[in-house]
Amino acid sequence: MNPVLTFLIGGGLATVALAQQTYDAFDGTALDPARWYQEDLWGISVSNGALHMAYPGYWSSSVHATHGFVGDYEVVVPFSNRMGQGSFGLTVRDADALGPTSEIQIRLLTSIQAWPIQDAIAHISYEDATGTVTVAQNSLRLPIALSAGELRVRRGTNPGNPTTWTIVADFRAAGATIWTPLVSTMFDATSPLNTELVVPRLDIVTTRHPGGIDFDQVTFVGTLLANSPAAYGDRCDTVGLRAGFPRLGRPFVFDLFRSDFGFLALGLGRTSWAHGALPYDLTALGAPGCWLLTSSDTSFVAQGIQFAVPVPNDANLLGVQLFAQAAADPSNGYHNPLGWSFSNGIDFTILP
Repeated sequence: MNPVLTFLIGGGLATVALAQQTYDAFDGTALDPARWYQEDLWGISVSNGALHMAYPGYWSSSVHATHGFVGDYEVVVPFSNRMGQGSFGLTVRDADALGPTSEIQIRLLTSIQAWPIQDAIAHISYEDATGTVTVAQNSLRLPIALSAGELRVRRGTNPGNPTTWTIVADFRAAGATIWTPLVSTMFDATSPLNTELVVPRLDIVTTRHPGGIDFDQVTFVGTLLANSPAAYGDRCDTVGLRAGFPRLGRPFVFDLFRSDFGFLALGLGRTSWAHGALPYDLTALGAPGCWLLTSSDTSFVAQGIQFAVPVPNDANLLGVQLFAQAAADPSNGYHNPLGWSFSNGIDFTILP
């Protein structure tokens, strides 16, 4: 069955006058943890210059960039589709509200989704702090059949009115030179769709049949935020941790993968703690395959899939490097003798 593209969001804006750069060429043999958070420990591989995502029926997974784009941007991802049913996509979203629901701040969700059905649908949506979802655009249905091509999401300042911007998603078939634009939305600084910092995400959703998608190199035009949070170390079982961007005077948002309750430890170091060197093997404590990855100088309760740690608006914190790790109750029901699974670590620096 030939796939059909379903797009979440839309198009027409000023050209960003910067050269296209490579974010990740996927030229290694594993996903680079300095560039991506990986939701699942399985189903994802890297080879021959491509990221491969393949899962059985009724599964969803994603990888999230660790770098944010400031201001105008353009993100392009070539793909080869191996889906029977389901979807795959490119999403650009607010870096300060990373979770599946935006309990902390407004979330901008700018996605392109491909489905093997008869319609392509374009819209832009956002979710406010109360969980209310507003669809700004939902007006295009377009039948398109593609097995390979490119997805692109852009934001650009509008010519003649620098106080307004436009977001556009478009696509083109493999080998084509012309992009097909979809619905566009213009907004200004007062709009909840306006966000100064966004991150890309690649995802896959399967339905009743197994499916797979290959993403080639991710390229971009724009300005990357320096000192982005980066994952480090191994996680045990399925519990994973990723983070937003720690900025003065704002909530620092964390996401737990495959768990909705635990504790977040923050430390000033990742090489030693009060009882010796790090990483520290937790096997003797009843958690085989788990490691302590931070000095754990303070801790917070991690209640829910997404939670936030407030960052005081104190200039003395600017540039301070910290390390985070979660100890969580895994949602898959697996429990080691200790009763807790331990996530990867997050290495981050407080930003303006």
